[in-house]
Amino acid sequence: MQTTAWMRICLWTVAAWSTALATPAFAQTGQGFSLERYEPSPAGQWSFWIDHPRYHPEVDFSAGLTLDYAHKPLVLGIERDDGEFIEKLAVVEHQLYGHVDMALALVDRLELSLSLPVLLFQDGEAAAGVEPGDAAVGDPRLGALLRLAGDPMKDAISLNLGVRVWVPVDGNDSYVGDDYARFAPRLVLAGGATSFLWSATGEFLYRKEASIGTLESGDGNSVGSELHLGLALALTDPDHREFAIGPEVAFSTTVVGGEAFDEDYTSAEVLLGGHYKFAEVFMVGVAGGLGALASPGTPDGRVILRLAYAAEQEQPLSPTIQPDPPPGDRDQDGVLDGEDACPDEHHGPNPDPQRRGCPRPDRDGDGVFDDEDACPDTRGDRSDDPTKNGCPPPPDRDGDGVLDGDDACPDVPAGEHPDPARPGCPRPDRDGDGVFDDEDQCPDLHKGSNPHPSKIGCPTIKDDAIVVDPIFFKTNKAELLPESIPVLQTVVEVLNLNPDIAKIRIEAHADSQGSDKYNLTLSKRRAKTVLTWLVKQNISRQRLESQGYGESQPIADNETEEGRATNRRVMFVVVKADAK
Repeated sequence: MQTTAWMRICLWTVAAWSTALATPAFAQTGQGFSLERYEPSPAGQWSFWIDHPRYHPEVDFSAGLTLDYAHKPLVLGIERDDGEFIEKLAVVEHQLYGHVDMALALVDRLELSLSLPVLLFQDGEAAAGVEPGDAAVGDPRLGALLRLAGDPMKDAISLNLGVRVWVPVDGNDSYVGDDYARFAPRLVLAGGATSFLWSATGEFLYRKEASIGTLESGDGNSVGSELHLGLALALTDPDHREFAIGPEVAFSTTVVGGEAFDEDYTSAEVLLGGHYKFAEVFMVGVAGGLGALASPGTPDGRVILRLAYAAEQEQPLSPTIQPDPPPGDRDQDGVLDGEDACPDEHHGPNPDPQRRGCPRPDRDGDGVFDDEDACPDTRGDRSDDPTKNGCPPPPDRDGDGVLDGDDACPDVPAGEHPDPARPGCPRPDRDGDGVFDDEDQCPDLHKGSNPHPSKIGCPTIKDDAIVVDPIFFKTNKAELLPESIPVLQTVVEVLNLNPDIAKIRIEAHADSQGSDKYNLTLSKRRAKTVLTWLVKQNISRQRLESQGYGESQPIADNETEEGRATNRRVMFVVVKADAK
């Protein structure tokens, strides 16, 4: 053990016994016992009240200061016939303690601790011989905890046995200490997971019976030997080195005189708090809680502030000593050169069972050893099939998941719509209009932007004619009106998308108004105008012919305006279509 470690132990021991022999500057009337019920866990722990042991392989020193404020830890009142307690006055209304805490963790199994309570402030109303006093030193507490099994910071559960002793600093009748020494054997169960800590404690406190001031013992006015139970839970960082937050519960009950678990002789407190470690050596913690039941010293509220120095010493690493290689073993694999088939090559983690001192061969370096590799000279993948183990996957040129040997279209991906009849091929759509051939009633004609309403995949062609809206001209002229242009664009689209329409005839018709000769001439000029416009839109002249029919082919009654408008029409008749 290092010299500094021994010095820490000596200083810690001197401090413990010097505080145990200190004389308090405090005096009260009445029979005395310690009113403070809060007992801080050893400095450096991630808890406030319920111990979670902290061990170290060598020596680890921690020290800290705990401030504990309690509200109304001692009140007097009367109990009505129905059991309701009526408070009359707070003998101790405000109480502030400071606890000087030190701890030593050593030999990876033992934790020693010292806690010195100091009353810093107290006020209230004197009654029954009890008078709130001035600052004073309480009974020092010495503790030891021994790890029997498991590690509380690493294992799910650990078993720890210990003892705590309170040394009376003065035999007076104050309420910061007892007249006699107190002694408590204890059991601590604790464990830790990745981000979770827990601990549970059980303790039997041997304590001389004492009562409050001038009141007779009984009716909750006295204390004696007690059973203490505690539970703590905490969420932490994965390494348990930065923070912890969670609840703690402390419970005690007097077990002498048949008063066990009686409300007047039982105390229960719940805390919620958290610790944070900064600069790797300092800890700060804040907690608050509530008290219940009526045993003397139980406050209705408590606030705790802790500051501590707790350096987490690194565990020493044992130096690795490399043994000298045996004589005649150049590759240092433990096989002497005279017996080593590969004297200059270490056999590694996978020695060859056939050649002593040699590594198991893997010529292609794919991780599959040659004696298991179906393709030992070609890098490949592992496979449960021994005939394919270590071999590369078969080719798939178009990357569609269908191997070339099974792919009817090895250079064309199957896409989102594969052909069910031809593996690896896309579903056919010869005219590219988005309607597959097996559903397309015009597989060689693009349906265009204005498809036929009842013939799937077909353009608007009815009775071998492209069906479009009426074409309008200026009155008695062959000049196109602007509203005719979108209609003619539809004709251009149908012709461009369907090159199999080899030729159409542009037929112009007139109504019966005017002479037959005039109407025939006008209809021919209008058909010619449409042909010329289509040629300007890059429609081949060879695919077009025009014809005017005048008033010779009416399709409606010329005696009405509606009928004459219907007869004034331009039609696009398919006269030739290439067959595939």
